[in-house]
Amino acid sequence: MRYWADLAAQGGVVTPEEVATFISFFINDPEATKTEPFNISYNLPGNAEFEKMGKTAIQEIGFGRKTVVEAVESFYTNAQQIIANNITQ
Repeated sequence: MRYWADLAAQGGVVTPEEVATFISFFINDPEATKTEPFNISYNLPGNAEFEKMGKTAIQEIGFGRKTVVEAVESFYTNAQQIIANNITQ
């Protein structure tokens, strides 16, 4: 798998056959899911905050601390702040 990282680092061209080999490796090789050949983040900046905020809103509604409208307004206000804080990242 080092080949793929080297190829990407050198700006190499990947052919359809190479892509097929790569996909086949991840589908068929049990070792493929244990490591990733690339440093990939699947979470966008602010993702953890959004998840926590959503859970908090649900709990506040469920326990009667906020109405649905209040929870949505709070979520929206906080979402704007999270986006503003992460827009430059």
